[in-house]
Amino acid sequence: MKCEVLINFISDYNDHNIVALYKMQPEEAIFIRLNNEDEKEIFNELEEFLREKMPRIKVEERIVGLDDLSKIKDILLEYKGKQTIINISGGSRIQAIYANQIARINNIQSMIVDMQSKKIYSISNDELTEYHEKFIELSIKDILESTGKDILFEATNDMDELIKAGIVDFIIRNLDIWNDVKRIFTDRNKVLSCDESYLTMSVRWKTINMALRNKIYELMNILERNRLIYVYSNNKYAMKFKFKNIGIKRYFLISGSWLEALTYKCIKEIKGTDDAKSGVVFVWDDNNRIKNEIDVMAALDSTLVCISCKDTKNYDEDDLNEIDVYAEELGGEDVIKILVSTHQPHKRTVSKRAKEMDIDLIIFDGDVEKFKRNLKLAINKDFALC
Repeated sequence: MKCEVLINFISDYNDHNIVALYKMQPEEAIFIRLNNEDEKEIFNELEEFLREKMPRIKVEERIVGLDDLSKIKDILLEYKGKQTIINISGGSRIQAIYANQIARINNIQSMIVDMQSKKIYSISNDELTEYHEKFIELSIKDILESTGKDILFEATNDMDELIKAGIVDFIIRNLDIWNDVKRIFTDRNKVLSCDESYLTMSVRWKTINMALRNKIYELMNILERNRLIYVYSNNKYAMKFKFKNIGIKRYFLISGSWLEALTYKCIKEIKGTDDAKSGVVFVWDDNNRIKNEIDVMAALDSTLVCISCKDTKNYDEDDLNEIDVYAEELGGEDVIKILVSTHQPHKRTVSKRAKEMDIDLIIFDGDVEKFKRNLKLAINKDFALC
C-alpha cells in the first residue's frame, strides 16, 4: 500500500519509528508527543536525524495531553482523507489500543514494528498481516544519531588494517608471551621515542633476551610488509622504525587492545552483523560533552550490541554499571550487553550481578572458535539471526 502520511507516537527510543519510515517511505511523518521537555527534546533530535537521512519527508509534531485521547482521534481524522497509516509501536499501551480502535472504525490501516522479533505487521479489517520483506537494517551511526549522540572518534579503520595484516592471529598464536612483548614497547629502557610526534621509536636489542627478540622480529616483519611501520635501520644494536599513525601505535601500548580487536573480528564474522565498530568515543549531546567510550559496538537487524573488553580479572560491579548506563542511554532495554574478559572475575558477586543486569559475561580461554560461538549465543538469546 502506498503511504502518504505515517502517524507515529514518540517514545524514549525511536528505532521502531525509524524502521517504519524506511519501510513505508511516506510523504509526511506526524509524531504525536506529550507536552513536556523530554519528549520535545526527543522530537527535535529525531527531526534533525530525519532531515539529514530522509530530507524529502515532511516532518511535523502534534502535542497531546497525558490523558487526552480525544486529541489522538482528532489527529487521525484530520488525515482520514489521505492514504494514512498509524504506527502503534510507540507511545503508551492505552494510546496504542485507542489509536488502533479509532483507525479500525474509520478504515485507517495500523502497523506494528516488533524490534525483538524483527517483524513488521499491518492491521486492517481486524486482520494481522506480516510484511515478509527483509527487515530494515539501521547502522550504528543511524541508531546513535537518532538519539542525539555524536561519534567523535573510532578506531575501526586501524583495527581493520591490523586484522588484515594478521596481527590478531599472531597475538593469539603467541598469547603465552604476548604480555612480555607488549611490555617492551612501554619500557623506556628498551624502547625510546625519537621524534616529537612520538611515532618514531628505537628498540634496543641488547636489553631484550633472544626468545623475545625473535618474536619481535617476526612481528616487525609483518608490520613492515603491510606498511604499518617503516623501518629506518636495523642492526645488532637497535631497530629504528616509525608507526603509520598514532592509532596503530596505541594498539601496542594500551592493555587489552588485542582482546578488543579479537572481539571486533569475531563479531564481524557472525552471520547477520550489519555494522561493527571498534573503540567508539561519543558524547551524549551538545550540552554534555563528556567523552564516553565503548570498546566494540555492532548493529544486527537494527539492534545495538555494546561490548566491554577486560584483559584482567580486576573488573567489578562498576564496570557492569558503566556498560549498563551506556546501553540504557543509547537504546534502552533492546540493547544487547556483553562483557568479555580473559579471566573470571575476582569477586564471585560480579557474575551474579551481571546475570541480574542481563549482561552476558564471556571468558576467552584461548579457543577462538569457542569464543565466537559464545558471542553468537549471547546475541541469539535475544533474536534468531537470519
